Amino acid sequence: MSINLSSLKLSLTIARVHLFSKPKQTIIAMLGVTFGIGMFIALIGLMTGLNDFTEEITMTSSPDIHIYHDITEKRVNLLEVVNPQGLNVVHHQKPKNETAKLRSAAGIVEALRHDPRIQGAAPMISSQVFYNYGPAQLNGQIQGVEIMEEDKLFDLKSKMKDGRLEDLLSFQEGIIMGSGLDKKIKHERKAIAW
Repeated sequence: MSINLSSLKLSLTIARVHLFSKPKQTIIAMLGVTFGIGMFIALIGLMTGLNDFTEEITMTSSPDIHIYHDITEKRVNLLEVVNPQGLNVVHHQKPKNETAKLRSAAGIVEALRHDPRIQGAAPMISSQVFYNYGPAQLNGQIQGVEIMEEDKLFDLKSKMKDGRLEDLLSFQEGIIMGSGLDKKIKHERKAIAW
């Protein structure tokens, strides 16, 4: 036991000599370690917060399941008809006999809404569009939805900065536009005016 105490006293004496013989160097070393650990804790906190935020946005902004018509019909190609015994390779054959529309979509949505395991179903139709604001014209995509069902699933009211969802029920040509698109259209208009 005495050996341990004497070695501990020796270690403490050596540490005290090194700490107090050069106080400026000791303070700088302590501040460096404190800053490093503080930055590590701050970055871990930032990463955790960003992960939680991203997960929350992803989970509340997109549906769990997409139901759509995948075009997979095998079509006979003209080369196989003309040259059935030859080696014929055709890439990206354009579909001709079917469309991407989902058949009996209304019936599928009603069946999903009556299933007790499903919280809700919101049908959506999308199309490519041009956004015109005076002389500014931007490419974009527009999605048509049943707005109240969409709100029930994705809580749109909490994300809106201006207007009311109920107004869209009485006005057939209403649209919800993101603040980023609004700023971009106004920016394009200003750029064209100059």
